[in-house]
Amino acid sequence: MFDIAAAVHYCISTIQTTTKPALCVFSSFMVTSVLSLVWELLVYNDRVEHPWKDSFMVQNEDGCKVINILLRYATSANFFWMFCEGFYLFRLYT
Repeated sequence: MFDIAAAVHYCISTIQTTTKPALCVFSSFMVTSVLSLVWELLVYNDRVEHPWKDSFMVQNEDGCKVINILLRYATSANFFWMFCEGFYLFRLYT
C-alpha cells in the first residue's frame, strides 16, 4: 500500500503545471463516474427490484443522503474544473 502511495505521489509531483488542470478534470470525471455507479447499484437498482418498504432508500436514509450529497458535489466539481480548464486555455491562447 505504501509503495502505491509513493508512486502516485512521485507521478503527481513530476507533472508540469500545464497539465494539472486537465488531470483535475479527468480525476473529477472518474470520481463522479464511480459515485454514479454506486448510486445506481445501491439505490436505483434496489428500488426497482424490491418493494418500497424493503428498499435501501427507506431502510438506510442517512447513507442514501450521504451518497446523494457526494454525487451532487462531484458533479459540481466537474463543472468547476471544466471552467478552470476552459479559462486556462482562454488565457493561454489570448
